[in-house]
Amino acid sequence: THALPADGTSAALGAGEPLASDPLLLAALRTAAGADGVVVSTDLLSGPPAAAGEAVACDLATAPFLAAARSHGVRAAAVLLVREGASGEPLDAEALEEGSRRLGDAGYAALAC
Repeated sequence: THALPADGTSAALGAGEPLASDPLLLAALRTAAGADGVVVSTDLLSGPPAAAGEAVACDLATAPFLAAARSHGVRAAAVLLVREGASGEPLDAEALEEGSRRLGDAGYAALAC
């Protein structure tokens, strides 16, 4: 639904608050992907940062991507496949392939909106 900026790039782009996805793109992604959540973006993946709060995932790029889109007036949203659970166990190859296909389809469907 949105990204929590806890990284230097987002800060350099002026993002100090949660970065929302474009509502139309988000609605299309929700429909096609069947799930949504908050992500926190950090400079390093060394465990959840203090800013993680409500986040269901941690990455390096979603908040900077949304911040850059906002600064240029471009509609944006993100779709992520979490490859590793909280236990550290990765998705098996079949689940990774199926998830990648499903989220690729979701992204394509969102662009058609």
